[in-house]
Amino acid sequence: MGPNLLLGPWDIISVVVTPIYMVTNTVTYVSSTRKLNGCARVEAAESGDCAAGRHGHDDFHPSHR
Repeated sequence: MGPNLLLGPWDIISVVVTPIYMVTNTVTYVSSTRKLNGCARVEAAESGDCAAGRHGHDDFHPSHR
């Protein structure tokens, strides 16, 4: 009950949840960066478009219309 008196219930929740979000966001960022780096290498090797048809995001990029 000591920390609860100093920080309050919402601050205790923030202290617990913030590191979880930091770790999950870092893992997501690193995996996405690796995926994009691999995609760029494949694109350079094949001279094709990595986003079109492979990852399903070709509808969002203006150059693919």
